[in-house]
Amino acid sequence: MNSVEIHFTQRVYENCRLAVRGKCNPKFLLIILSVFIFTACPEPIEHRDTTIMLEEVFTNCTQTKLRISVIDTTDEWKFDLKRNNQAFKKNKRVYSSDTVIVDRTLEPNTSYTYRAYWKDGFQVIDSSESITITTLDTSSRDFIWEVENLHTPSLGQSNEWNDVAIIEEDNIWVVGFLETDTATYNVARWNGNEWEFILISPQGLLHDIDCIYAFNENDIWFGKAGLPIHWDGETYYKYTPANSTHPGQPTIDNIWGSSPDDIYFIGGDGSIVHYNGSVFEEIDSGTDVDLNSICSKGPNTVFISGYRDSYELRTVLIKIENMETEKILDYELGPPYLPLPNTISGTICKMVSFGNNTLITVGTWGVYHCPYTTTGEGEWQGWDSEPRSLPVDIVGTGINDYFIFTKLTESIHYNGVTHSEFTIPGSRWASAADMKDDLIVIVTWSGNIIKGYRQ
Repeated sequence: MNSVEIHFTQRVYENCRLAVRGKCNPKFLLIILSVFIFTACPEPIEHRDTTIMLEEVFTNCTQTKLRISVIDTTDEWKFDLKRNNQAFKKNKRVYSSDTVIVDRTLEPNTSYTYRAYWKDGFQVIDSSESITITTLDTSSRDFIWEVENLHTPSLGQSNEWNDVAIIEEDNIWVVGFLETDTATYNVARWNGNEWEFILISPQGLLHDIDCIYAFNENDIWFGKAGLPIHWDGETYYKYTPANSTHPGQPTIDNIWGSSPDDIYFIGGDGSIVHYNGSVFEEIDSGTDVDLNSICSKGPNTVFISGYRDSYELRTVLIKIENMETEKILDYELGPPYLPLPNTISGTICKMVSFGNNTLITVGTWGVYHCPYTTTGEGEWQGWDSEPRSLPVDIVGTGINDYFIFTKLTESIHYNGVTHSEFTIPGSRWASAADMKDDLIVIVTWSGNIIKGYRQ
C-alpha cells in the first residue's frame, strides 16, 4: 500500500470514528458512501428473453407434430404443453432452440387446442399463443369399378397401356401401343362419350409411348423412347439433339413438372434432364441405376428414386433442391430382408407427395412416411397383409387417401388410419394409375382400362 492509500485509509478511519460521536464531516462521509455503493453493488443481471412459441408442423387423421421454440438459447430451458387445457407434456427439458412433439393419440376429424408454457422450476415464465388443429377425416373405400378393353389383339398384335393422365372426368389420356388389323396407335383419349385412337409419330419413327404428364388439355408431354414430345393443342413436336438442346436419353420413364418452365424427364442409366421452358439441361444424378419415380411439394424440392432388380437389387433416392443434387440413399438389399421401423428399407418402387411436408415411399418392404428433410429416416406403416407382387404405382388425393397398385390383382388403400388390401377387377398386370377427386383410372399391360368411381 502506498503513502496516498495509507493516508486515505486513515482519513476514512478517522471520519468513521467521528461519525460515531456525531462529529463527522458530512461532505467526506458522502464521498465514502458513494465509493462504497459503487464498489459494493454487483453488475446488472441480464435477464433472458423468455418468449416461447408454438406452431403446427403436420397433422393427419390420428396425429399432429408441433414445434416449440424459443429465441434465447443461452442455456437449457423447460416447458409444459397442454392439450385442451389438460397437461400433455410436463417439465420437458430442451438444450437447443426448438423441439418437435408428436401427439399420436388423436381421433379423426376432431379439433384440439394446444398451448406451451416456459417453466422455471414450478413457475410459469411465459406462455405461447394457443393454436387449434383439426385432424383429417378418414376416406371412403366404397368404389364402383368399370373395366374396358379397347381391342382384342390377334396373334402377333399388341394391346398394352403404360401410363394414364386424368385432365378432367371427360378428358382422359392413356398411352402405350395398340395394333388392330388396319392400324396402329399409341394413344387413346376418352372424350366423355367414347375412346378416340391417336397415333403420335412426329418426325417419323413409330414407337410405343412410355409415359405422359399433362398440365392441361393443351399442354401435354409424352416420353417416347429417349425423347420428349409436346402437344400444344394443335401439333405434336418431338425434341431431338438435332432440333433442340435435348441431349437424348436412354429412356424417358417418368415426367414431372411444377410449371411449363420447370419440367424433369427421368429414365434409364440414371438419366435426368431438366427443361426451363426454352433450354434442356442434363443433370448428373451420380448413379447409373434406372430412375422411374419423381415427386415434389413444389418447384424447389424434387425427389427422384429408382432401382435395379436384375442382379444386385440396388435402390437410390436422390434429392434436387434449388437445382443442387444430393444422393440421399444408395444401397444394395441384403439380409435380414426385413423392414426397418424408422429407416427406409427395401426397394423403393414409387413415391408420392401431396404438398404437406411428407414424402411417401412404397416398395418391396412396405410404405414409409418421411419428412421432406429426410436423410433416410421414415416411419414404416403396417398393413393388413403385404403385397405379393411388385408395387407399380401410388396415387391419391391426400395423406389420408391413397392407393397402391401392384402387378397382380391385389391393391392397397390407405384411409388415413389403416392400409387395407382389396382386389380390383381386371387389374392384373397393372402398369400405372392416376387419381383426380373421386375418380381413379388404372391401365394394364394386358390392355385393360379400369375406372373407379367413389360413392
